[in-house]
Amino acid sequence: VSGLNQTVSTALHGAFSSSAFISGRPILVTSNQHALGLYNGDVGVLLGEQPGSPLRAWFLRGDGDLQALLPAQLPPHESAWAMTVHKAQGSEFDTVELVLPDEPHPLLTREWLYTAASRARSHLRIHASREVIAAALQQRTRRINGLRFD
Repeated sequence: VSGLNQTVSTALHGAFSSSAFISGRPILVTSNQHALGLYNGDVGVLLGEQPGSPLRAWFLRGDGDLQALLPAQLPPHESAWAMTVHKAQGSEFDTVELVLPDEPHPLLTREWLYTAASRARSHLRIHASREVIAAALQQRTRRINGLRFD
């Protein structure tokens, strides 16, 4: 994910891609900040209110209102051009681009693939070989919890 975030940022912003505060950068909150009403998993975007104005982090609230914060007010966060399926849980996006590894992996399971696919409201594009997708669909999650039933 960090490699994808850097690749997208570099493609869009070139030499400025290393700046943490650049207009258009989507961000993912990684720590709860109750006083601001921001929670782990909230997604926002850095934009100026007007062209050339200072950047603000914009978040869509549950009531439909927008919340604007100064970058200095932000709790811990990271770029969100790409995110893990785990971090995307609880969120939905119009379009999801799911990028899978080149080879099958034991952590890619049927349930994981369902979770990833269910993040998309209308469009899902999977970037993977048929072999990787087939292996994921055949692999079921096996939970080991230490409980024993006699």
